[in-house]
Amino acid sequence: MARKVKCTYCKKEGTNETFYKEIIKDKNKYFCNHVEFELFEMNEAKKKAEKEERNDLMQWIMDEIYEYETGMVFPKTLNGRVSKLLNFYPVQVVKETFVNNHEVLSWAIKNKDFASEFHATCYVMTIVEGSVNDIYLEFKRKQSQIEKIDVTVNKVDVDLYDEIISTPTIVSKNNKDISQFLDDDL
Repeated sequence: MARKVKCTYCKKEGTNETFYKEIIKDKNKYFCNHVEFELFEMNEAKKKAEKEERNDLMQWIMDEIYEYETGMVFPKTLNGRVSKLLNFYPVQVVKETFVNNHEVLSWAIKNKDFASEFHATCYVMTIVEGSVNDIYLEFKRKQSQIEKIDVTVNKVDVDLYDEIISTPTIVSKNNKDISQFLDDDL
């Protein structure tokens, strides 16, 4: 007897007899079809990669800027403010912003006398937030240049194509000589 199930990917309802079933983490998951299962898998892989990038960024900040020892807990304020930046800006932009300000931030952490980690984090994030837009605009400019290059690489020179096509080559069925088709450079 068929029972009602919901597609894990698109949330449509159907029956377990008509839907595609996959076992994920020891649980039955249902999908409308195999294609939606593959889309679900791609989305999960993308989420995992983004999470790893974010974790790598946070680890880099803790190692390079704050110079924390392994096992030390990083400030919640930092996590929240970096997460807020990552809601809009790509991870590459945020990391590049920290890298560009690395010297200033490291000096401030080592030499300024902050009352607490909260104050140090506020100082660091104020500097980063002040320069992230410049990095982002540069990032967007580079992306548009790459897109323009891709468009011109794939563009066909129609005039040249027409010129080549418009010059007829006469071929006789009786003539077995193909030397006219070979390059003269040989």
